[in-house]
Amino acid sequence: MKKTSLALAAVASLGLAAPAMAQNLNYNFVDGRYLDGEVGNTDVDGFGISAQALINPNFYVLGGYSSVEPDNGPGDLDVIRAGLGYRHGLAAATDLNGEVLYLNADAGSNDDSGIELGLGLRHRFTEVFEGKAGVRYVDVFNDDDTFVEVGGLAHLTPQFAVGIDYTSGDIFDGFSVGGRFNF
Repeated sequence: MKKTSLALAAVASLGLAAPAMAQNLNYNFVDGRYLDGEVGNTDVDGFGISAQALINPNFYVLGGYSSVEPDNGPGDLDVIRAGLGYRHGLAAATDLNGEVLYLNADAGSNDDSGIELGLGLRHRFTEVFEGKAGVRYVDVFNDDDTFVEVGGLAHLTPQFAVGIDYTSGDIFDGFSVGGRFNF
């Protein structure tokens, strides 16, 4: 049960963390996602919403809420995330970033809080396409796991983008798709 709850917490965070000081990478946005993953033989799906905003040229705050439901499991898992990120420009279109987040996970009668740590790269390949890759560590429900994630974002206008992310850990694989409003 602990590993399943940990995996569900990770699936609930899919695509909600936006690793990333490049001049053309936006850190001020609201993002909505559909989440879909697999834990063992159990499919899970749900939704998530997140927001991120710069507080100075290098630091940003981020937070989000997500809810996923296993097809044949114990019930919904709701996760609230809040944290701080740091970005460092490596090149004109590439940032290295790190994030530290507090997690609060509610799985019916099984509630817990924990941490999430992330390290990633974010790169703007063209005016339209942006990519990211990173590693995330999650410790909640007295268990931990490390996940690799990759994703892409297509900027349809300066304010609106659509994206897809893939995340994989020891006990699950999952996707998220959604839209982002930049401000």
